[in-house]
Amino acid sequence: MIGRNPAGLAITPKEPSRVMKILYESQVSQMLVAVRVNRLEALYHLAVVTGMRQMKMLGLKWSDLYWINQMVGETVSSGQPPR
Repeated sequence: MIGRNPAGLAITPKEPSRVMKILYESQVSQMLVAVRVNRLEALYHLAVVTGMRQMKMLGLKWSDLYWINQMVGETVSSGQPPR
């Protein structure tokens, strides 16, 4: 039996840090005009308006849309829309 873990001495590679790319208002406008012909236009608009992350948007269900309150969100454990 080995007394210590030899892999413990290994140097693991660092994940490169990502710099967030922020768009100016004019760039957002240009993007929304460009995606008007795209079937995912509503998804792009939702991303711009809410700041929601990609996987969160792709995981949305119809039950996450609250038309009366004009809200988008996840169903909470009680099954009631967020207030």
